[in-house]
Amino acid sequence: MSALSTGRIPRDDRPAARSPRRRSWRRRLLRATAGLVLVICVLAAFGAGAQALVQHRNASEHPAPGRLVDVGDHRLHLHAEGPRGTGPTVVLEAGMGTPSTSWAWVQQMLTSDVRVVSYDRAGIGWSDDRDGPVDPAGQVRDLRTALDAAGEEGPYVLVGHSLGGLFARTFAASYPEVTAGVVLVDPSHEDQYTDLPPELQATVDSASTGALLMKIASRVGITLLYNPAEALTAGMPEEAAASYAAWSASPRAASATAAEFAAFDAVADGARDRDLGDLPVRILSGADTSDASGDPSQAALLERQLSLHEQLTELSSDARRTVVPGATHFTVLTDRGHAATVAATVLDLVNEVRAG
Repeated sequence: MSALSTGRIPRDDRPAARSPRRRSWRRRLLRATAGLVLVICVLAAFGAGAQALVQHRNASEHPAPGRLVDVGDHRLHLHAEGPRGTGPTVVLEAGMGTPSTSWAWVQQMLTSDVRVVSYDRAGIGWSDDRDGPVDPAGQVRDLRTALDAAGEEGPYVLVGHSLGGLFARTFAASYPEVTAGVVLVDPSHEDQYTDLPPELQATVDSASTGALLMKIASRVGITLLYNPAEALTAGMPEEAAASYAAWSASPRAASATAAEFAAFDAVADGARDRDLGDLPVRILSGADTSDASGDPSQAALLERQLSLHEQLTELSSDARRTVVPGATHFTVLTDRGHAATVAATVLDLVNEVRAG
């Protein structure tokens, strides 16, 4: 019996043919996506190659101003200047992910009268990398080992800027027998990121994400085109500024900054609840928060940090705080006038120690 005789319409089980227009649109989309991926890969490869070439050139144009000192499984870069045997020796501890060249003005201003040692923590500047996460106890132990190996003589006045202030305090508490004093220059405080309101915590989280993105950007050459850290070199001595800018565009700089940012709590705990007795401690605060770039949350974080500086006067029975007028967190070192205030404070403390 035929289908027609039963009144049933025959069913066609063959799949419906796709519209030629739809097939063409999908092919174009796939080709465009593949092309975009290919372009991104080519640009990334080109950027990585350019980054490697520039870093090789920078290494030859900006050699280490000091010497590399073996501390065991790696070496630290120490840049020592000034007369030996005048005591005490000043040791300069830089900020987060920052090379020793950030101290250029201060070091220049002190070396006629004082032995001054600036140095790079492991993974920063000309120092070798150190295996494992950032370890404040290990870092200060490395510094003590390097100073001894280099023949530098204590006692020491530790001078720390920003995160370096926490390392300076940890050194002073760990080695009181060789520490004569501490100067904290617009220092980080161990509680500056503790119990933040949501909007400020979001700003901190954003900064952490930004540090990780900079690691990626630096590896594919983006920081050769746009390096926000170059703005921090304004006012520095010419060679130091060029060296700082070259360092800050490197993948190592981005990695070091991200690592120290991630380790902030560990670094803070290294200094937390460690009384310095009657050790002379001088605190310098930059009162200008204009480097917050108009971001209210960033400005609020800086103001919170400033308010915590007053608590640092409780570190010692001989602690005093001074505000550097017009100084921001960065210009306190990069501006010659502000750096002169820092140098004068350090020299005053050195003379107090000399006078006994």
